[in-house]
Amino acid sequence: MNYLKNPWTPFFFDGCFLKLPVGKGMTFNITALRPDWMTFLLKKLSSFQSEDECFFDVGANLGQTLINYRTAEATKNYLGFEPDPYCIVYLKRLIELNKMTNTSIAPVGLSESERLLKLYSSSPTDSGASLRSNLRPARKLYSSIVPTFKLDNVVRQLESKPVSLLKIDVEGWELEVLKGMPDIFQSERPIIICEIIFRDVEASLKEHQQRNREILDILAKYKYYIFQLIKTPDLKEIQGIKEIKEFSDEVWTVDNKHLCDYLFVPDNRKTQILDLFEKI
Repeated sequence: MNYLKNPWTPFFFDGCFLKLPVGKGMTFNITALRPDWMTFLLKKLSSFQSEDECFFDVGANLGQTLINYRTAEATKNYLGFEPDPYCIVYLKRLIELNKMTNTSIAPVGLSESERLLKLYSSSPTDSGASLRSNLRPARKLYSSIVPTFKLDNVVRQLESKPVSLLKIDVEGWELEVLKGMPDIFQSERPIIICEIIFRDVEASLKEHQQRNREILDILAKYKYYIFQLIKTPDLKEIQGIKEIKEFSDEVWTVDNKHLCDYLFVPDNRKTQILDLFEKI
C-alpha cells in the first residue's frame, strides 16, 4: 500500500474543505462527487439523531457517503462497513487526513452468517462490487476473498452505540444484510436508506422476484413501511416519496436508475417521515 505515502489533493464539497488521499486511481472517483439527493437526505435524517446514536454505512466504498454525512454532521458517530481491502486503506487515510472524530471503519462485509465469501468486481474499488456472482451474468469479473459477519454480532462485539440511521448499498446483497440484523430490527428500529437495484437484463427473473419477496417479508415482520425515493433523473434532488407494497421486476436502464433507492421506516417513525417530506 505504498500510495499511502503519496500527497493529498484539496477538494471542496458543499462548501467544506477536504484532503483527499492520492493514488491508485481512486481519487478520481471522489473528485467527481457533487452534492446530490444523498446530501439532502442525510442532512434531513441526521437531524433525528442524538449524540448518543450512530449512523451505520453498509457499503462505504471510497467514502462517498462518509463525505456526505460529515458535511451534514461533523461529529456524530459514524461506523462504516467495507470488505474491499483497497477501499479500506483509502478510507482510513481519508479519515486520518481530515481528523474526523467518532469515525470508524469495520473491514468486513455483512451477511446472514459468519463466513468467507468472494467479492466480485470489475476492478479494485469498483462501486458496483457485489457478493453475488450472478448479479450481472455478462459482466467480466474477478474476485477477492473477504470475511462476512452478521450485523447483530458485529454490533455486540464492538459494543457500538445504538444505530438510529442505516444506509445499505451492497449491489444486490441487501437480503443477506437484512437477515443478519433481527436484534437491531426489534430493539433499535433504525430508519434505513437502501438501494434495491432493478434486475440485469440477463439475470434470472425468478430469482429476482424471490429475493424481493423475502425482503418484503422481513420488513413486514418487523412492521416497517417502504417508501420509494422519487428523485430527479439527474439524481441531484428528491422530489418526494411514494409508499409501495412491492418492488418492481423491471430491467435496469440509465432511464430508471434514479428509482432504485428506498426508505424503510419503522411504524413508530412513519408520521415523522411523512411530515418531513411534505415540506419539500
